[in-house]
Amino acid sequence: GEIEGEGNGFELVGLLPIYDPPRSDTKETIERAIALGVKVKMITGDQLAIAKETGRLLGMGDNMYLSKTLKDGPPPESGYRDVDDLVLHADGFAGVY
Repeated sequence: GEIEGEGNGFELVGLLPIYDPPRSDTKETIERAIALGVKVKMITGDQLAIAKETGRLLGMGDNMYLSKTLKDGPPPESGYRDVDDLVLHADGFAGVY
């Protein structure tokens, strides 16, 4: 409800669907986006372990969390202050339906 509330400081600027398994040119596409300054985040219905491995293979990192983390907040051991901080630094989220 609040414009300045938690989770409202982000703007979706694009969505790029990726085949599962990723095509041979997917890694290059992600690398080009990152080189242009885009903060790429993976959103997948896959299990967390699969999301992390896919992130590693595509060169986008493996700092992934389960989707419930967006609702429950960051785990205490993660070091993130709040959901905004988590989203900013995470490489993606798994188990999204």
